[in-house]
Amino acid sequence: MLLLAAGAITVANAPLAARTGGNGSALAVVGAVAMVAGVVSWVLPWSRWNEHALLSLVAAAFALITSGNALGDRNPYTYGIYFVLVFAWVGLHRPTATALWLAPAATGAYLAPFAASSVHDSNAWTSVIVVIPVCLLVGETISRAMAGLRQSRQLDIRRVGDLEAVVGAAALLQAESDPHNVGPLLARVACSILHGEDAVVLLEDGDGGRLTAGVHSGVGDHRTIGLPPLDAVDEALREGQAVLHADTLVVPLRGANRVLGAVAVRFAAGQVPDSFTLHAAQLFGSQAGIALEQRRVIDELTEAAMQDALTGVGNRRRAALLLEALRPEDAVVLIDLDHFKLVNDTAGHATGDRVLVLLGRYLREAARDVDAIARYGGEEFLLVLRNANDAALSATARLLDGWRALQPLTTFSAGVAVHQPGRSPAATLGRADAALYRAKRNGRDRVCEDAAEETV
Repeated sequence: MLLLAAGAITVANAPLAARTGGNGSALAVVGAVAMVAGVVSWVLPWSRWNEHALLSLVAAAFALITSGNALGDRNPYTYGIYFVLVFAWVGLHRPTATALWLAPAATGAYLAPFAASSVHDSNAWTSVIVVIPVCLLVGETISRAMAGLRQSRQLDIRRVGDLEAVVGAAALLQAESDPHNVGPLLARVACSILHGEDAVVLLEDGDGGRLTAGVHSGVGDHRTIGLPPLDAVDEALREGQAVLHADTLVVPLRGANRVLGAVAVRFAAGQVPDSFTLHAAQLFGSQAGIALEQRRVIDELTEAAMQDALTGVGNRRRAALLLEALRPEDAVVLIDLDHFKLVNDTAGHATGDRVLVLLGRYLREAARDVDAIARYGGEEFLLVLRNANDAALSATARLLDGWRALQPLTTFSAGVAVHQPGRSPAATLGRADAALYRAKRNGRDRVCEDAAEETV
């Protein structure tokens, strides 16, 4: 645009220059060349070239300016203004200090018409002392201002991204289906939003203590991440506000009703979080805490909906989910109390309920942590023994021996079936049910295995 404007002005002034002793025709040609250069420079693919290629426009501008001055009326005011405009453009588009190392070339270009002229005007020569410093001042001032604007823009873009990430963190937490991944997810998101080196998430364990729920290293190594200063954690949890302790920022995870834990973010040496980061951390803690609290409420309601009110184990709905999640080599065990109707008829339903409660408690305590238990209906219970395979029969037999040792009012019978690849969960359940009925027919108080006559 500058080349087009300067070229148009030069062409318009060519007749006037001719009347004052200049070469009007040649000056019009120079103006036309400047306009053509403006059009060409507009369409050239600068983005595909090295960024220094733009400086070719400066060289072209210097050549056109000196040619115009040599062919025109040598007006020092117009001549100097053109150089100032070039340096203003340099300041807008080039890094700081570019104007400084362009100064020698600009000085040479400025003095070239005077050196080639037979007329020696001392004022023209000495004007370089004013024009070039003014060019440097304009170029560097604009360049530094633009650098500050670009830096502020980048900072604003980063901050907008951080705020979007804070808002998105709640959605990420709610979308995470595995509760064991919530802690590591919180640590990763906190490390990303607050630009820390690593993060540790501490959550309440329900007994007044805290457990490490997740860690994340933002620098990608696998070094051991230490726990944050406990006094800083205590203060953050007590006050409900973010606490900066040396290079660690402890952010409380505040729900609507209570503080659920804290995330501690450690920064690189010498990196001090600014006020925006501190506010973003506080906002993140509130958003994450509310999302975490909502998730816990949902999990508690879901767990309650999946729990048998009498025995405390899973209910029929939970049993259906366990069957859907069967993997090859998992074992399905169906347990049925023997002569349970007789217990109810002779000792009363309250006594029968106590037997059910006792069996539910016994199975929870005797089974492994990885195994799952549900009340399938009435006096029938379903167990899923994870990855039990060939050990399923002996494991169930040990459960029966342990139940006998309690000297309960009644024994139980059990049927065992190991889930096989390509078999449906319903088919495996049917085999376990068939094994259970075989145990009943063979005298009760025993365990039968799928597709085998052997009993224990």
